[in-house]
Amino acid sequence: AEKVISVAEKEFKQFKKDWRNTNGEFYSNTFGANLGYRINNKNTISYHTSTFLDERHFSLVTPYQIPTKYQNSTFRNLLTWQHKTINFESNLRFALFSEQYNFFDQLPTSDFKQGKVNSIFSKWEAAYKINNKSKLASVISLTSNKGNGHDSGISTAQRTYIEASVLYANQIT
Repeated sequence: AEKVISVAEKEFKQFKKDWRNTNGEFYSNTFGANLGYRINNKNTISYHTSTFLDERHFSLVTPYQIPTKYQNSTFRNLLTWQHKTINFESNLRFALFSEQYNFFDQLPTSDFKQGKVNSIFSKWEAAYKINNKSKLASVISLTSNKGNGHDSGISTAQRTYIEASVLYANQIT
């Protein structure tokens, strides 16, 4: 497991300016973990997860700008299964992502615009070694995203697509 926290100073002097930026705060918190288990000589499963939370106050370019900030939260999870024999190899991946942001465009008010997306990714890759010179492989993947927003111009959006391919490799002698 890994945990990282970053904090930046709020006020700093602007380069070649006579005023200080008073909206430069930055805070982030990251946590990640990885687990794996070898079932037998042919099968391995693993799980990876990470969380990222941050808050950024955007720098002010002039002393007349209105302070703004952005809050973000991202959660990622990935489950994998790998199967491998002498002539066959298979990798299956399944991932869930969740991302959300809040944008405050006129601090110090608590009004904000919000966006959110949940995503599912799955991918299966398989390869069969026909002989020492030939190999047949396939890849199938599915991606689905569903998002919505509050006062952000995005009410609801959804996208799903599937990809498939079959590949043949042959070494010419």
